Amino acid sequence: MNSAKSPAKKSWLQTLIKNKSERKKVIFIFTISFLLVVAGLIYIPIYKHSLPLDSKIYEGNFKELGSIARIGFFAALAIYPIFLLLKWKPLSHIKKGNFELKPLIQFLAKYVRQWHVPIALISTALIILHGYMALIKGFQANFTYFSGIITMAVLACLLVMGVKRYKRTDKKWHLKFAISFLVLFMIHATFS
Repeated sequence: MNSAKSPAKKSWLQTLIKNKSERKKVIFIFTISFLLVVAGLIYIPIYKHSLPLDSKIYEGNFKELGSIARIGFFAALAIYPIFLLLKWKPLSHIKKGNFELKPLIQFLAKYVRQWHVPIALISTALIILHGYMALIKGFQANFTYFSGIITMAVLACLLVMGVKRYKRTDKKWHLKFAISFLVLFMIHATFS
């Protein structure tokens, strides 16, 4: 009789995100984001009936969602310049008296890395609601709507590559889509 226990089978999420506390945080934030979208999908049609769709308040609210998400995406995108700066060799030589810049950048990198995915998930939920509110207002064949739809398509690809990034199987597509997304959402926000 074989008395050795067989190893417990890991779920796909356990094999994807090895760090238990990070996995719990991602599940929690994903759940919050999902509930936020579901609540928005239920509440927005009710809210729509209480305000005319062409009112400044309705338009201001969905633009505000986009603006908040933009701040969140900038915070999530901060991971790239910080990690790029850490790879810069002269960084370790930047000192002023007892102050060294590299430990400060390493400290920032730790927190930016921890909050990259949660902030990106919450911002994505806000963008979904922003797009939903814009579409139920009435689709218009103009630059704003087309640029928003293209930007959301790139965001969807960015999220898929973000999942692949955990396993390092994205072949740097996550970074490429992040740069594309940054350019597109800034064009969309600037010219809307």
